[in-house]
Amino acid sequence: MQTNVIVTAGNMPWGTQSGLVHSDGFEVEGHVNSWHNLQIDAAVGTQDVHDDSTGHPLVQSNKGSATFFAMYTLPHGSLAGVGLGAGVRYVMSGYGGQGAARTTIVQGMSIPGGSVTVPGYTLFDGSLRYDLGKSSPGLRGWVLQASVRNIFDRKFISSCFSFGSPSGWCWYGERRNAQGSIGFSW
Repeated sequence: MQTNVIVTAGNMPWGTQSGLVHSDGFEVEGHVNSWHNLQIDAAVGTQDVHDDSTGHPLVQSNKGSATFFAMYTLPHGSLAGVGLGAGVRYVMSGYGGQGAARTTIVQGMSIPGGSVTVPGYTLFDGSLRYDLGKSSPGLRGWVLQASVRNIFDRKFISSCFSFGSPSGWCWYGERRNAQGSIGFSW
């Protein structure tokens, strides 16, 4: 439980530092390193974060997530030291605030407002790495790596913020993102 949290102030676009928030949930994480040249990372967690002053979930909080990533490194041959990885990330739906009643333009009728829900989404990632020490003993400890997040470039809503007035915002999540790096470990 946490007190004096900034929470929305009714139907206004600002907050007040008077909230009482509590969170219930759990998280489990597992890591298997170098099992037959396969490295596996997995995690799952759930959360129920509530703003006790409004009785609603805390704005911009999701219900949890799950991740799984596996990396296989070739142990022998001309490609020894090359690692290929793939993974999946799932984020559960979340709460974006209280929407206001809106009037549809086509039918001219008032549609009652309600909770704004951010839908859950699933993304896929990939990685390629090369241990330079496998090609030359003088390069031991150096690793080249490239990774791509959101491989299929899925468009998704990652967050919303609505505070009961006609205004509100939603944001797209990260598009496909490729990165490369070189690292040294000792």
